[in-house]
Amino acid sequence: MYDDRIYYQDIVDYFDLEAEYDRKKNDELRALPLAERIHKRKAIEDVRWDSSYMERSKEGNRLYRLIIHNNLSDFTEGEKLELHNISGSLKAKCTLYQYDEAENILIEIYRTDNPLNNAWENESLILDKDCVDLREYVYSKYTSSETRSAEEWENKLINTHQIPLFSKVDEMDLELKDTENNFQLSLTEKQREAIIRSMATDSHYLIQGPPGTGKSFVLSIIILEELLFFNHKVVVTGPNHMAINNALDQVLKLGPELAPYIGKIGPLYKASDFSIEKDGHSYQVQRFPPTRCVQLEL
Repeated sequence: MYDDRIYYQDIVDYFDLEAEYDRKKNDELRALPLAERIHKRKAIEDVRWDSSYMERSKEGNRLYRLIIHNNLSDFTEGEKLELHNISGSLKAKCTLYQYDEAENILIEIYRTDNPLNNAWENESLILDKDCVDLREYVYSKYTSSETRSAEEWENKLINTHQIPLFSKVDEMDLELKDTENNFQLSLTEKQREAIIRSMATDSHYLIQGPPGTGKSFVLSIIILEELLFFNHKVVVTGPNHMAINNALDQVLKLGPELAPYIGKIGPLYKASDFSIEKDGHSYQVQRFPPTRCVQLEL
């Protein structure tokens, strides 16, 4: 009899598979020419080392400043990166601590890595996205604290959590058809299914898909339905600013007139500069600094 419950070894195996996949994808990325890595927003070139910077982080760790002339990357605070020269004779793993007011990058160097010295000062450096094995930094703490007893795993939340229920699916289907007609949308069956179930769920619904399958587009339609059909307030979070910008920009493309009711909270230099023209007016997602409390009403 097939047992679809999840146990300790299943979790460990999943972490191993994820780490193997991440390493493979990073190796493929780093094998690309620098220009292509930059185009994919995963590298920065012509980075200069600022030897005069002597500040420390709030945690007391030494910070180093990198002068950035043209940053097209999607790197965010906390990103794990590798700093190196073109030949690879100099390299150090680091963490992006934050951007300064001039959009230069402050980094922390891994303590186990090679110390930096004057050799870096006259080099044109490159910042590349680095692959991080989360098993070492995160997952090991989880797996080491968990019991391996099959009996105890039977009562885990992941084995007992109830599958979401869906109500008024037919009504949601009709509503989506109206939206498709009104906004002249062309959706695949899988996209329609994801949107309808997201609208019809009584609790939660997960949508999974590889890059290029239209997840941001689907998310924008769900947001649109939540705003206009359900009259709900919607909070959008994501792993980076680009993901959030993409989702909000997609909503703006669907309904430019909704711009007064769509706001992005975060560093202004991380906000999208996308705008759309309609009937002689220019529309853009509102931008708010992270210290501001915002309430937008329909």
